[in-house]
Amino acid sequence: DARNQGKGYGTAALRMVIDLMIERHGCDEIFLDYSPGNDVAARLYAQIGFVPTGEVQGGKIMARLCLVNPR
Repeated sequence: DARNQGKGYGTAALRMVIDLMIERHGCDEIFLDYSPGNDVAARLYAQIGFVPTGEVQGGKIMARLCLVNPR
């Protein structure tokens, strides 16, 4: 909801999901997609460390988070 945007909830939730994926599934990389023009999502994912792969699937921008040697 717009009243709660910009308060860090999305960032915190995404970090928790990533931690669970690592803990429960041993993920060493995670992929996601987002719509072109969704600058809020692009900034959030970039802040976490996701990098666009250069691929577009179904009209969505693909991004990857490498967890093997995080920065």
